Amino acid sequence: MRHPNRSPALLLALALSSLTAVALLRAAALVGHAEPAAASEDIAHRFYAAANAVIQTGDPAPIDAVVASDLVAHGPLAAPAPGRSGLARTLFALHATAPGLQLVVEALTASGDQAVARIGIEGGTRAFLGAAVGVDQAAPWPALEVLRVADGRIVERWAVDDRLGDLRPLLRVPLGDLPAGPAVVGLARLAYAPGAAGPLHTDRGPAVALVEEGGFALRAEGPAQLLRAPAAGAPGPWRPVPVGTEVALVPGDQILLPAATRRAFRNAGRGPATLLAATVFDAESRGLGSRVLTGTLPWSAAWPVRSWQGIRVQHIAGGVATMLPGEGCTIALGRAALAPGARLPLVPSDGVALVAVEAGTLDPATTGEAARARPGAPGEAPATLNAEAALTAGDGVLLGEGRAGALGSAGAGPVVVLVATVTGASTR
Repeated sequence: MRHPNRSPALLLALALSSLTAVALLRAAALVGHAEPAAASEDIAHRFYAAANAVIQTGDPAPIDAVVASDLVAHGPLAAPAPGRSGLARTLFALHATAPGLQLVVEALTASGDQAVARIGIEGGTRAFLGAAVGVDQAAPWPALEVLRVADGRIVERWAVDDRLGDLRPLLRVPLGDLPAGPAVVGLARLAYAPGAAGPLHTDRGPAVALVEEGGFALRAEGPAQLLRAPAAGAPGPWRPVPVGTEVALVPGDQILLPAATRRAFRNAGRGPATLLAATVFDAESRGLGSRVLTGTLPWSAAWPVRSWQGIRVQHIAGGVATMLPGEGCTIALGRAALAPGARLPLVPSDGVALVAVEAGTLDPATTGEAARARPGAPGEAPATLNAEAALTAGDGVLLGEGRAGALGSAGAGPVVVLVATVTGASTR
């Protein structure tokens, strides 16, 4: 899929005009010599070619020659980490979730050390979230982008608001077959203080985790799978975790843990370390029966302990039971940023989506089954959520199968949300 047709000349003119004031204010502070326009244009084209190479192969080496190590990116979803390494993690996430995706330079112009590009997307724009969240108009890359060049490399990036949501994939993991009855999808962030170590434990269902910050040591006493981030060495496919041996984890690593596998995480670094985790577990065993979407669940059922000896569990969203696709399930996780007035379209699906607001005010204007999924709060009956049901930081909403509409920014500032989807084989 590609962005809707717009006039490239008009878009580029608007982008340049919107950055004129910034450029004038920064002119005196810019470091390095100004690149001729032709050189800036050439480097910009090389940048997108290198980015596509990383998406295809998972090897971050191609961007080394065209991106400065201290790259500065502007925008709420600029990168999961600063510098070139943050961009590498973004591209590796695209490789892991949508390797067929390609960035298409639809128009590009340069003036001095700055280049402005209109970027289209081909292939994979809906696949990485399993079609549970429609991204016909929202893409995992800004439609308009401004690049600043110095010393032959990209040193700064701006994403230009075009009123469409910006959706970035974080992980996409096959879970296999799940129980056919009602289940609960939950999201949590686990923060480990320096030296903190958790006990060996199991979960009530399969769990996936993404290392967000710091370094961990994982010990698994059973089957587990690991997908390495590019910074941890040559990227490759999912590999089994050695049983009974601690394995070092770095930011960007992804872990799949079956429910029965005993596991323990330890902060192996000197600073704080965090995991972003998603789990799916059977609601029948928690006494919810068939009360789909309307059933409530104490959020402690997924991660029973909120804090334990230097480990703090932030329950992001969950607590509502729903029916999941039973066969060939895949769980995917993405982060979306919406500028004021921007919207992220939804399309009907037989999967479910759990949306958690991290910042700002969200308007989940949808049709079909939907229920609030605020941690620790009762689930609401299936209802159409509209502008009167705006969600703020700490709120969540579970979107059932068949819903459509859009997620929109309802406030004066940007909105950042986490979107977790569970889809079956027919929707991937």
